[in-house]
Amino acid sequence: MATNIRDLDYENISEWPQAIKIAVVVITFLLILFLGYWIDGKSQARQLQTVKQQEQTQQRQLEANLKQAATLDFYAQEVAHMQAVFNKMIQRVPKTFQIPTLLEDISKLGVGNHLKFKLLRPERMQTHAFYADIPIQITVVGTYHQLALFISELANLNRPITFGNFAIQPDIQGDVKTEKIAELDENALLEMQLTASVYRYLEGGNSK
Repeated sequence: MATNIRDLDYENISEWPQAIKIAVVVITFLLILFLGYWIDGKSQARQLQTVKQQEQTQQRQLEANLKQAATLDFYAQEVAHMQAVFNKMIQRVPKTFQIPTLLEDISKLGVGNHLKFKLLRPERMQTHAFYADIPIQITVVGTYHQLALFISELANLNRPITFGNFAIQPDIQGDVKTEKIAELDENALLEMQLTASVYRYLEGGNSK
């Protein structure tokens, strides 16, 4: 016999028909399952979103690390190249000045280019971090062509040498009627003053 739901006594569920009780239990069970699935689904969705965000963050970090590694590798190669160049330069720097021999070589170059020496004087040694240098004051007289050859051959000596404090003027002690170099002919005598600095390597660096 069919039972109208509106006729059920909600305060006395135990008196409900068996079929209604079973239906209510089934519906309640399905509702609980649905709510559980819905809540769990939302939780899993949040977890999935979190995992995706972490994956994207890790991907960006990985890309940054790869770029950094490539940059470090490039700088490492540059440092190695610079070290090789530095070592090659150091090999050219003698461990002693050998000033007497050097002055003799400079004198021979000057004489070989028909120059007249007015001054050839080494100054006091100057020390730096890992090397020392001695400036040599040079004053010579000759033609423009002779002076140019002298400088070229001096620069090609088998040791590092730098030049500074250049000054060229007509040789006032010669037969010169003008102080303007541009008005002189190619055979006019010129006086050249310069400082040639020679170097030696300090093993272990400067102890001072």
